[in-house]
Amino acid sequence: CAIGYALSRGIGRPVAALHRNAKLARRGNFEVMDEIASGYAEIDETAASLYGLAEQIRQSAPRGPAPATRQSETDEPTAR
Repeated sequence: CAIGYALSRGIGRPVAALHRNAKLARRGNFEVMDEIASGYAEIDETAASLYGLAEQIRQSAPRGPAPATRQSETDEPTAR
């Protein structure tokens, strides 16, 4: 019983951290993602893939203020 509990904790914590990181990445909070080193190849490879995806998104995100658009492109026509 103790071995099963220890094993489940050893897998459960890194999987929970992956879940938190995925939620953070979805919101664009890449800088606060946790480092994950579980010792399980599948979990560590999934974490590395998530970090890589987050880095690609971060690098491709526009920087600075959004480009200005003409008002006529963004406003609905007004009734006269």
